Amino acid sequence: MCLCGCPIEQTESATQQHDDKDETRHELPTLMTKLFPDARRLAARLLETRFAMQIVRGAGVTFTLQAGSVILLYILQLLLVRWMGKNDYGSYVFAYTWAQLLAVFGAAGLTLSVLKYLPDYIANHDWRRVKGLLIAFRTTVLVASIFLGGLVALVFMIFPQADIDRSVLYLGLALTPLIALKDLQTETIRSAQRVALAYAPPLVIQPMIVLVTGFFLFTVSGDLNGAHGVGMMAFALAIVLIMQAVIVRNEFGRSIARIPAIYATREWVRTSLPMLVIHGALVVMNRADVVVVGMMLGTTQAGVYAVAARTAMMISFVLEAINAVVAPNIAPLYNRRDMRALQQLVSTATLLATILALGGTLGMIGLSHVLLGLFGEGFIAGRTSLIILSISHLINSAAGPVGYLMHLTGHQHISGRVYVLGALLNVGLNLALVPTVGIEGAAIATAVAMVVQNVLMYTFVRRKLGINTLAFYSRRR
Repeated sequence: MCLCGCPIEQTESATQQHDDKDETRHELPTLMTKLFPDARRLAARLLETRFAMQIVRGAGVTFTLQAGSVILLYILQLLLVRWMGKNDYGSYVFAYTWAQLLAVFGAAGLTLSVLKYLPDYIANHDWRRVKGLLIAFRTTVLVASIFLGGLVALVFMIFPQADIDRSVLYLGLALTPLIALKDLQTETIRSAQRVALAYAPPLVIQPMIVLVTGFFLFTVSGDLNGAHGVGMMAFALAIVLIMQAVIVRNEFGRSIARIPAIYATREWVRTSLPMLVIHGALVVMNRADVVVVGMMLGTTQAGVYAVAARTAMMISFVLEAINAVVAPNIAPLYNRRDMRALQQLVSTATLLATILALGGTLGMIGLSHVLLGLFGEGFIAGRTSLIILSISHLINSAAGPVGYLMHLTGHQHISGRVYVLGALLNVGLNLALVPTVGIEGAAIATAVAMVVQNVLMYTFVRRKLGINTLAFYSRRR
């Protein structure tokens, strides 16, 4: 027996196999170079660019948090289905999706505007404007989100639907201001380059609190319903908001404590309204399918589709993790007109996102039956939807940070129009396909709208900025 565990009589054949492997190793780079002429140069650029390690370090932290969040959310989703049952889970998802949708419009585009203004204010030590921004944005978000939540609740009271649990829906709508404020605080902390502190509370701590609270309630009562789910989420959001308030105070408190605030209201409004259109259209793109399925096919089918959609969305967590590091660097580089550095940043980020998303998509497709089967036999009906949405998320990752490039470089009016077009296309296709095709129609509608949106955004980024966001692009020196 040799050291590797092979019998002595097999040593000669093993040696031959080893020689064959050596030859393969020498042939493989040549083959890769023929297939991808720029592969070696891209690899060298990826290693030597000054942004590579920044992205890897920052995205590594965020990706770790995202990975932990994906695992927690998947376990949480699985347990909520088991604890509540398919019908109650559908009611909970329908209500929570409405709250998420309204929270974006309640934020009035400020969650994106804070990424545009706050990094520059901090870099220039303009603490008066920092203070004004924090006060004005927080107040606006709370007032607007409370108004919208109440307005939609009133609409459902006037025009009730028989197959919707209205008590769960009304409780869910009350989450709107909590979600909106949480999103604003997340981007505020992120703008200060505190990536881990920005994402740990909403991505890890929030689902952990819901998980622990749900386990306790289920152990005590033996049963959970949609109202319990909303209550657990409200409790988790309250804890996260307290944590975020402490982080923001520690980050900015000393610098802004004893100075008057400056409110650049006109400038903020002028920027934030297009940002509202952008962010609102993005959320409509991601949430309209669940809402349309719930209103046309019932909340039970909405629950089945939501499980498939949220499982597929795990692929996009890679892009989100990398964008969390990339986004705060876009505006400063563009303002300095350092387009070469901006191209390096974007190319490196997209290459990393595409490689990781491709692996995730292949795994998702191969394990789709198993992943959905964990939730129960009735959820396997969402397998085709899962596959369609997984491919669309891969395409989204391969397009790169086209959205951030447009609306963080002063072209938010253009990106806003593209996102509105994508959202309208998504809603229109959902309304046309869901009644006839079912939940697969919702997946097709969302995928087609996402691809069209990314193609248009890529085209405008090339025309307006001269930046190529494709993964295998490398600017000639």
